[in-house]
Amino acid sequence: MGKNFIVLLGAQIFLCFGGLAIPPLIPFFQPELELTYSQVGSIMTFLYLGAILMSLPAGWITDRLGVKKTIVFSLIFSGFSVALLGLIESYPAAVFFTFLVGLGYGMSNPPTTKGLMVLVSEGNRGLAMSAKQTGVPIAGGLAAAVLPALALLISWKFSFVLGGGGIFFAGLLSQVLYRYAKEQNPPSRPVAAEVSRREWDKRLKQRTILL
Repeated sequence: MGKNFIVLLGAQIFLCFGGLAIPPLIPFFQPELELTYSQVGSIMTFLYLGAILMSLPAGWITDRLGVKKTIVFSLIFSGFSVALLGLIESYPAAVFFTFLVGLGYGMSNPPTTKGLMVLVSEGNRGLAMSAKQTGVPIAGGLAAAVLPALALLISWKFSFVLGGGGIFFAGLLSQVLYRYAKEQNPPSRPVAAEVSRREWDKRLKQRTILL
């Protein structure tokens, strides 16, 4: 249980680290790429647009693939995306790769939350969820402390590449460390697909959720 919780907390930290890695480095790449303030703002808009678009599919992916596979995939994808930010040479490239980072960022909550539901008894889930969510400010603090320092010592491009590499490595560690719990025998694909369709139909008919 303890090892699985560490993996879930680590996944929350590193996936959020990817999304929060951009703001601390804006003062470094803005003048080099000659970006206006409006362009900088739109870059962050595309980050959260990617997160919004991925949030619902991430829950479906988690139900289909399971917690472990989703965490490993999302960390590896996010790591590659953050590292690619070290290659940007123009505003369009910055927007595109930031959008990819947002897709990885949007996958942080569904698998880690479902992992806790499997791992922790009902009476302790509130506390466990609070502990997991500390990964968001921890990620922000790490990004703000480490990445600008690396940018000053070497370059902002190196900061993105190293940060992405760390996220990628976290994905590999998750593959090794995470142990299946109750989700070890998920429903068959046809059953899971049918349940998924019924659940989506039910949600789409609830006006309060849509509102």
